[in-house]
Amino acid sequence: MELFLLGILVGVVGAKGKGALKPLARGYLELSDRARAWGAELREEFEDALAEARYEREQEAAGSQEDSLEATAGKDAPASAAERNGPEPVDAEPVAR
Repeated sequence: MELFLLGILVGVVGAKGKGALKPLARGYLELSDRARAWGAELREEFEDALAEARYEREQEAAGSQEDSLEATAGKDAPASAAERNGPEPVDAEPVAR
């Protein structure tokens, strides 16, 4: 692409304008290098943000699964030892007077 644009500029300006084209070509190359670097940085930041969002979504999904399991277990299982084992037996020994 750079060569195409450079060819058009050379054709328009002509061979005598080569001295004027050289700084333009350098500027174009500098601009394209900066644009590539900026694009790569932007892509990297977007990929990082995407990875973080995926991780957070997985954590939220795992947390909601644990909450639903705890809620289901809480409904089926008694909350205290007394409820699990029933009332504690009363000693039937006579009281000495």
